[in-house]
Amino acid sequence: MSQYRHEYSDGTGSVKGSYGFMDPPGQYRNVEYVAGVDGFKAAITSNEAGLSKHAVGDAIYEIQPPPPAAMVQGLRKAAPLK
Repeated sequence: MSQYRHEYSDGTGSVKGSYGFMDPPGQYRNVEYVAGVDGFKAAITSNEAGLSKHAVGDAIYEIQPPPPAAMVQGLRKAAPLK
């Protein structure tokens, strides 16, 4: 598995950054965020099996189809949220 994290401050008290991972079958998650006077806001891009495109609070999920290797492992897409 590979992981990364980058973060920096712009000098005004705001912090911007990103972190994420990629596993051997090719599933990944990338989170880009800003934390400042307006709170914490995140944009999550992923192809993890079981996730769906949605927004929760100030986090937006953009989802791609999972890689074939993850599907072979028996992981399946989650039911839609109601």
